[in-house]
Amino acid sequence: INEPKSIYKEYRNFVILSFFIITVLIILIIVMRANIQRRKVVEKDLSNRIKFDQALLDTLPNPIYYKNTNGKFLGCNLSFAKLFSCNKQEVVGKTAFDFFPENIASKNVEIDHHLMQHQGTYTTELTLHFDDKMRYFILNKAAYENIHGDIGGIVCIMDDITQRIQEKQFLIQQSKLAEMGDMVAAIAHQWNEPLVELSAQIQDIELSYKLNEIKKEQMQSFVKESMIQIQYMSKTLSDFRNFL
Repeated sequence: INEPKSIYKEYRNFVILSFFIITVLIILIIVMRANIQRRKVVEKDLSNRIKFDQALLDTLPNPIYYKNTNGKFLGCNLSFAKLFSCNKQEVVGKTAFDFFPENIASKNVEIDHHLMQHQGTYTTELTLHFDDKMRYFILNKAAYENIHGDIGGIVCIMDDITQRIQEKQFLIQQSKLAEMGDMVAAIAHQWNEPLVELSAQIQDIELSYKLNEIKKEQMQSFVKESMIQIQYMSKTLSDFRNFL
């Protein structure tokens, strides 16, 4: 009856509650530590992925840039920076009006607004004038989503088609030169007959002169037939001039 009470018996509920709370806290600490370790691994993988994506973008020969919904550039690849003779850090925060002529920049802003409202993709052609030459591009644009599922901005890939345009123009020029060659050959062929005819008439009139047989009718006939041949040759030249 008079047995002394132990601390455990006296504070039994408190000890049990404390033990339970400590156990729960230990479990929470273990879970949080595991979560922290997992987050560190995910962050490391994400950092490696970002570096890989940036290296991949810089490797591509096509100029690429991306911007937010306000039209300000968030970044670009190395090809885009080289195209406009700047570094990638200088591109951040600028707008299309800092890189393109005003009319082209205004058109791109309209396209961006359309894409952010209706999404999808958009393709257009662009001509830029640089100090050394004129370059032609095909712009492929699309709207991208952010982590919340909202429209985050616009990404654009510029495909340089300058060489293809120049090759096309070269082929057209070659075709024109070939047609001109055919026309010259046709002129040579059409001139051959009247030249032979004129040569025969000149020799005939020369022979008649030596034999003192030239008559007025013969001279008139010679002049008439010669003029016909000369007019025919002149018409051929006019046709060739009109063709050019």
